[in-house]
Amino acid sequence: MFALLEAPAGSQKELAARAGVTRVRVTQVLEELENLVERSRRGWAARDRRDLAAWLVERYPSSPHLASTWTMLEPPVQAAALVSGLLEKVEVQHGVSGDVAADAWAAWARPRSAWLWSASLVDLGAVGATPAAPESATLTLAVSEDPHLLEAVRRGDGRVPLLSPWRAWADLTHAGNALAADALLGRLTR
Repeated sequence: MFALLEAPAGSQKELAARAGVTRVRVTQVLEELENLVERSRRGWAARDRRDLAAWLVERYPSSPHLASTWTMLEPPVQAAALVSGLLEKVEVQHGVSGDVAADAWAAWARPRSAWLWSASLVDLGAVGATPAAPESATLTLAVSEDPHLLEAVRRGDGRVPLLSPWRAWADLTHAGNALAADALLGRLTR
């Protein structure tokens, strides 16, 4: 459904290719969503993207499979860039989400924390990070239960790799960061 939220699809085959799943699985999911999606001559689309997003965020895994929490002196955007550089150096696939990604997709406020999804956990001491309790952490490194999550990473302009805007929105919603989630959702549905 993330692929359908990003853009309508001309066919189930196209949607399957964009989502990285089989056409049979796309058919199954579209049948479950009969009142949230529609098919026209142009293909498949959400009837209302906000309704489809609400349906999706209720069912999408809300907590990581594994996570480590850290504190860094750098502001979250710089901290995410430092951690991203380390993860690239040790060849761990990753993507930035949360406040930092939301600010990159729809700037509206200064990010308060950094959230990075990665293929595995890594010791971040090499970039000056100190392990911290979740309530005092400024950075979280996590491994998702979603095996397709890191396929949604977007690179560009020499910046850190970002998760797609809809995936970042789901993370913000799950984290209870309503202000950032609403700002990003407004941009995504305009």
